[in-house]
Amino acid sequence: MRVLSTEFLQGLFQDEKVFSISKTSTSVADGGTLKIIVKPDTKDICILFSFGGEGKVKLNSYLNPTYTGGTEYTPFNRVTGSTKTLKGTILIDPTVTDNGTQRGDEFEGATGFLTGAGGTISSGLGTKVSVGTELLFEIINQRGSAADLEVVGIVFEEE
Repeated sequence: MRVLSTEFLQGLFQDEKVFSISKTSTSVADGGTLKIIVKPDTKDICILFSFGGEGKVKLNSYLNPTYTGGTEYTPFNRVTGSTKTLKGTILIDPTVTDNGTQRGDEFEGATGFLTGAGGTISSGLGTKVSVGTELLFEIINQRGSAADLEVVGIVFEEE
């Protein structure tokens, strides 16, 4: 993955290859999850994201999970007026039957986030997902009661 220099980012915007995702799941039960699968089609996908919730949350990531279903999410292009779409698939809340191989990503904490309710936010986490692989991000509510969970991110295609 390249260093995110000003020139590199300007090139991505010029080529209309910068996309945005944002998903909030409301009233997720304690121990419940928000799951997101990233699957590149013809280009590697890089994602820089933040995640959070109304209390303590945890993030795990897994390589090549087994799953069915899920809601396809269409990231919007950050270049206004662009008709280009991401060369990959993002699924929200698929039914996962095997998480796959756990990666080193495992973060948790409680430092404040959604609407001043207290919670967790993590920013600037980045991952490159290569063609031929799939990545599962699992955000887990550890608040002790129902809470909202959220993920926001910038997605771009690697050259």
